[in-house]
Amino acid sequence: MFLQSFVNQISDSDHAEQVSDPNFMAWLRMTFPDYSDDEYELLKYAGTPGSPVFENLSDEKKEEIENFLRNENIPPTPTP
Repeated sequence: MFLQSFVNQISDSDHAEQVSDPNFMAWLRMTFPDYSDDEYELLKYAGTPGSPVFENLSDEKKEEIENFLRNENIPPTPTP
């Protein structure tokens, strides 16, 4: 219930900040230290599918991100 409430409060501007914020990238690197730079560029899109920041990407980039998330067993969007 709490997670669903939190997820419902995430806005499109939050997603835009997520993929551009250097602090978020630093947090990803500290939290998940075993990824390559290219993988961090994909990982930062976790939770964004369906949002404008994701939908504005090329179809090729969206597929690359979705495949990466699936291969890492990361749900494309948060689920309660």
